Amino acid sequence: MNKIVTDKKFYVAVLAMAIPVAFQNLITFGVAFADNLMVGALGERSLAGVATANYMTFLFTVTCFGIGSGAVVLISQYFGKGNIEAIQKVMAIAIRIALAIASVFALVGVFAPEFCLSIFTNDQEIIELGQVYLRIVAISYLFSAFTTVFLISVRGVEQVIISSVVYILSFIISVSLNYILIFGMFGFPALGIKGAAIGTLCARIFEFTLVTVYAYFIEKKIKFRYRFLLHWDADLTLDYFRYGMPVLLNELLWATGISLQNMIIGRMGRDVVAANSITGNIDQLSSIMIFGVANASAVIIGKAIGSGDKPYAIKCANTFAAFSLFLGLVSSTFVFLIRHRIVGFFNVSPETQLLASQTMLSLSIILFFVSISAVHIVGTFRGGGDTKFGMYADLILVWFVSTPLGYVAGLVWGLPLPIVLLCLKVDEMIKACLCLWRVFGNKWIKTVVREAPVIQEAI
Repeated sequence: MNKIVTDKKFYVAVLAMAIPVAFQNLITFGVAFADNLMVGALGERSLAGVATANYMTFLFTVTCFGIGSGAVVLISQYFGKGNIEAIQKVMAIAIRIALAIASVFALVGVFAPEFCLSIFTNDQEIIELGQVYLRIVAISYLFSAFTTVFLISVRGVEQVIISSVVYILSFIISVSLNYILIFGMFGFPALGIKGAAIGTLCARIFEFTLVTVYAYFIEKKIKFRYRFLLHWDADLTLDYFRYGMPVLLNELLWATGISLQNMIIGRMGRDVVAANSITGNIDQLSSIMIFGVANASAVIIGKAIGSGDKPYAIKCANTFAAFSLFLGLVSSTFVFLIRHRIVGFFNVSPETQLLASQTMLSLSIILFFVSISAVHIVGTFRGGGDTKFGMYADLILVWFVSTPLGYVAGLVWGLPLPIVLLCLKVDEMIKACLCLWRVFGNKWIKTVVREAPVIQEAI
């Protein structure tokens, strides 16, 4: 027992961070699930069109998550040292990068949506439906960039409640507007897919407004201001690129690999795309607590290392390893038990429902390994400053193992989606084993903060 944490305060701290993050993820899932239900009521073609358009949004969201998570690597350790000025500067660096990338995504999504969609599917009808949605939603990326990176960054100083508040209110706005605009309620015209896109854009603008009010009038630890974006710190920028950029590259390698896998699935047929969309929703739901604990792990371990208590950080890592096994088992069991019932909520053909149910059986196997790899790569290793392990793992396993295997299984051999999904996710099984081997070797502990406060100019 001396190898794990037994102090009750530790478990209270884990729950205090993991539950709000998990709740935020639940709300995000709820928005996507409600949108899919409402769009699904328009038929399989509309559902497939929006699902395909959201591959672009998925890639952008993961990019922002990578940028924010890269910042947390530095922020959590500087928080352990009590250096607020460095935290302000790191946040400014991350937000600048996110806004620059958001501008590119928005321009491409608005002016070349057909090109984006054609990457994922060759079904012209899906492209026509999806481009209506993407052209509007792409504008929201400019607002999401700041909101996402800010909310992820403040997790590094143990401020997680604000995310739940923002996304609860956003959920209400998004679902209400989508319902009104999709189906034409209360005198509004029925806009279908276009209405869903407008509702989503309005929700992102609302989130941005709430976060701005919070940053300026409520938040007291960091006191972030927009003027910080105009200042440059060479030393911390180099530190961010050294320790934070591998996290972004890790997320991009993983996300583009997933996008390529979606492209493979997109060429297996319209019913396969719809079934995969349903399975994807359940994947998000069942992973909510896993990523909540992963985020808690990154902050707690980073803070411990920043304060100089490496033995405690090791005990925390061992404890989170046990968490990952338990959460993996719970998540897998959950999906296995609900797989038949959940598909009935979607307005799709019986054949598509059966395919989705079968695919969720494969998902129930995959989730056990996802839990182990996520808690360690997203949590323990990033908090410990070991940001390159995940990058190399995804570069090799996603791009050179699972994706080629899935391509052959799906488009060459023509195997059914449940088998193809197992092939596409074989990297998670390998990463889980590698993660357990690495965490108990203790080579992941790296101090990434500077001993003296970083001061170039006051901001």
